Amino acid sequence: MIFNSAAFVVFLVLIYAVYWMMSRKTARVQNIVLLVAGCWFYGVWDVRFLGLLIASGAADFFIAQQIEKSSAAKPKRWWMLLSLLINIGVLVYFKYLNFFAESFSDLMSLLGMQSGFVTETLILPLGISFYTFLKFGYILDVWRRQQKPETSPVNYFTFILFFPYMLSGPVERAGNMLPQLREKRTFSNPETSIALRIILWGYFKKVVIADRLAQVVDPVFSHSDSYSGSALAIGILLFHIQLYADFSGYSDIARGVAKLFGINIIDNFNRPFYATSLRKYWRQWHISVSTWFNQYVFSPLTIETRNWGSFGLYFSIVITFTTIGLWHGANWTFIIWGFLMGLLICGEQALPKKSKPGSAVSVVIVNLLIMYCLIWFKSDSIERAWRIQHTIFANWSGGIKIGSALSDVFVSTQFALVFFVALMVFLVGDAYSHKIIPSLSSKPKAVRWLGYYALIFLIAFLGVSMNAPAFVYFQF
Repeated sequence: MIFNSAAFVVFLVLIYAVYWMMSRKTARVQNIVLLVAGCWFYGVWDVRFLGLLIASGAADFFIAQQIEKSSAAKPKRWWMLLSLLINIGVLVYFKYLNFFAESFSDLMSLLGMQSGFVTETLILPLGISFYTFLKFGYILDVWRRQQKPETSPVNYFTFILFFPYMLSGPVERAGNMLPQLREKRTFSNPETSIALRIILWGYFKKVVIADRLAQVVDPVFSHSDSYSGSALAIGILLFHIQLYADFSGYSDIARGVAKLFGINIIDNFNRPFYATSLRKYWRQWHISVSTWFNQYVFSPLTIETRNWGSFGLYFSIVITFTTIGLWHGANWTFIIWGFLMGLLICGEQALPKKSKPGSAVSVVIVNLLIMYCLIWFKSDSIERAWRIQHTIFANWSGGIKIGSALSDVFVSTQFALVFFVALMVFLVGDAYSHKIIPSLSSKPKAVRWLGYYALIFLIAFLGVSMNAPAFVYFQF
């Protein structure tokens, strides 16, 4: 069940009605409704993996209690490591086992030997990277004494099975969610209005911008050898916009849906297109995961390497971003993407402050560097990424062949013009959405509804409804 489906809309309306019918009850009853909804939402895809999620979640619930009960540091550490073994073990088995086995086999082949490993076809559980980090982040917070273990199984499982963020984040923190789940939520008309605006904006990003661009971008990367360097460069620019519209659209829908139930979750993006440095970009892009890696990977590494001088800082940056790359997917292209990002941030860190360009130029440079790294992020193999790079930087013959792809998407020139108007609405709206959405309540009713109807019209007229692609981050 995905957000941009009729089934989800029916599901949401039903759960919403039942939830607020229980509004006079206790927080526990409200949480039970959300917990049942989460089990239903995930179980529709595959009930077996729902069992896996519940079982691993139960193990972490028990481990957190044991960490709290242990009086000595050593037992606490062993319990934490047990959780690490369970969570990372499950993640590695389903997501990385075949990748590591195939990589080892390739290495053995280069050495003239056979590894003897036999890979098996495994189904990747939806959202496993996200809920693994959510659960293990909770254990780390308990181990560090930054979070008391939750004693209510209902509250705890509602936290890990909260359906708005279960599949693609944001990776919420127990310190934000659990206090909200302990308190009874009351219905609020103003909050509901804001939630619906956020959801509408999220759907506009997804079905109008991201899904339309996917119909142009995917053929370019799938048949990259057929396109000129200029066409591939435009394809990467469009993918840059598509990826952001897709993932921030998902995050907006998740945040809006959570707010419908009286719960506030983290805003996962803060206008990353306008970042003036790569470091700022990563503070504004996928905030929940970049914060997770900063707190649980980068910070401990810098402590361990503090005596290494500047090299220790650069080492920590590269290792952190390489790990982020591996988290995204079991492919060497993701690892190289993360490694390159780490190197670029090290280079930026090493630049003298006086040599850094102005804000406008910095924004352009940052986006160009991000787009270069996205060649590796989008490519399905190292070979394809190299060929795309070579074509972009060495072959600009043949004109902009992406026009043929555009003509397949846009049924007429008028349709194309309307889409580019929608694209401008997205880019300008993204720059000011943090101010526009909260301030709409103070605007005249005619102005508010004109904006709502305009978005609804664009969604109905330009939105992809047939064979719509899944959210990009579902694969992670």
